[in-house]
Amino acid sequence: MITLDSSAALDADVTSTGAVSVTVAGALQVSGSIGTNLTTVTTGSGSTTTFGDTTVGNSLVVTSPGAVSTAAGDVLMVHGMGTTTPNKRVTVNGVNDVAIPVQ
Repeated sequence: MITLDSSAALDADVTSTGAVSVTVAGALQVSGSIGTNLTTVTTGSGSTTTFGDTTVGNSLVVTSPGAVSTAAGDVLMVHGMGTTTPNKRVTVNGVNDVAIPVQ
């Protein structure tokens, strides 16, 4: 498992065959290839989570006080399925089977 903790905003491009956990005090931009599970947590009033081209093998769990989205022109895939429509492998702020909109 890879664990990233940052006390400020972070732009991360991550490649892992296993699970990844990212905790950021500020806005998060993340992309890459994660073999199993990706968990992201952003803190701070209005902190956003934005995904670039990202492939997650199993499940995605996001906690974010601000907007959660995929950058325009990029694709977020979780368990082989897109995320612009509800995906049972995606949980955002405790709600399962959600879509993540494109910015």
